[in-house]
Amino acid sequence: MSGETLSQALAAFVHELRFADLPAAVRDKARLCVLHQLGMALAGHELPGASIAAELILADGGAAQATVLHGGWRSSAMNAAFANAVLFHGRVQDDTHHTAHLGTVLIAAGLALAEARRSSGEAFMTALVAGYEVAGALSREFTALTTPRGFRATALYGVLGAAAVSARLLGLDRERTAHALGIAATLAGGTIEPFAAGSEEFVLHNGQAARNGILAASLAARGLGAAVSALDGQAGFLRAFAGSTEGGERMLAGLGTCFEILNVNFKALPVCAGNQTPLLNARQLAAQLGATADIVAIDIDMHPFEARHPGIAYCGPFRNRVQTLMSTPFSVALGLLGRAVDMPALHAFDDPAVLRLVACARVHEAPDLAMLQSRIRVRLADGRELAASFYPQADQLRFSWAKEVTLLHGMRAEMPLDAAALDELIAEVGQLEQLTDLSSLVRRTSICRLRQCCHEQ
Repeated sequence: MSGETLSQALAAFVHELRFADLPAAVRDKARLCVLHQLGMALAGHELPGASIAAELILADGGAAQATVLHGGWRSSAMNAAFANAVLFHGRVQDDTHHTAHLGTVLIAAGLALAEARRSSGEAFMTALVAGYEVAGALSREFTALTTPRGFRATALYGVLGAAAVSARLLGLDRERTAHALGIAATLAGGTIEPFAAGSEEFVLHNGQAARNGILAASLAARGLGAAVSALDGQAGFLRAFAGSTEGGERMLAGLGTCFEILNVNFKALPVCAGNQTPLLNARQLAAQLGATADIVAIDIDMHPFEARHPGIAYCGPFRNRVQTLMSTPFSVALGLLGRAVDMPALHAFDDPAVLRLVACARVHEAPDLAMLQSRIRVRLADGRELAASFYPQADQLRFSWAKEVTLLHGMRAEMPLDAAALDELIAEVGQLEQLTDLSSLVRRTSICRLRQCCHEQ
């Protein structure tokens, strides 16, 4: 690091990154991340957390800088980022980097601040990539240490990524960017206990991370300083949350070459990231079983990190969607029954067919499996046993543009816009770097405006 601290080295990368430095694959992935997140926001607009956050911001007021997408009203960039991140995370069908949902935070912060400053699409994309790289490098090296200690990766690394996005859009120099990262480090926090308890406050992690990233960069822009050792100091961020700074050198080694945004996955289904492949595996196994199979036992093998995550092994009773979307037995039951995995299915807390399968399902730690791999063994009443393994290929989790478009059109019934309007949004995101500002993109995603248009039609 040539004598630089982690925050100084990261700041240098963020400050020096240029749009021309971004490979075509990185630009493509940045557009895809934006499209996916905006689509999930539209499809999740009726979930209660989004309206609660939007109404709170309306009551709070604030300078009319950026749009609260759910309500259509304008507030400060920080307030809009908070509300929009909660909206983005409502379906939990967002992008994932290990266990961090970075797009919900970085895109919310970047969109709000870019709208407020009338930044170009090119500037917005460059800032996003910088944020994904900072948060992604931290996530890659330290999630395995911080999550078992009870800290949520989105809350920890998202705020640092949002600070990087905001520092770029505010035009901070290297020194001020390092201060922004240092301030963000002291604003980080959030636990994974909500997943164990089946409670809803986890969406606030995303909102707070987006808001605090803008706050950190704004304070640095106004002259507030932070410890240059905020990340790797003896009492700094990494030792506090991860218990170690080992991995810092590796974190920096690939900056600007590996581009962590390329390692971001997308969820095809509105359940926990750890449940995506067990559910797909269960669907695969259901084709072998047939509709009349009498299942008496289900054993689900997962990587130990995933199997130990709060909420994963939960077998009921189910009282809310947080419990069902986190429960691997519930997800596998839906898959074995061939059920649609949508909001009604996740709210069917008393479905007897699902509950019967959940009752005979158990989750096991399998050290031989990698993350996102699964193995399911089913025993039938007649003594037969069947098994299926699922080892996803990268392209199954890292969508192409065409696959994302198909996904969004398949969800359009849950969105407040028609097919033509969705296609217009897709086309605009497709030329994101050519936009002189993001006002049109925001209008196309403003749920209040879209509802009015649908009513007028």
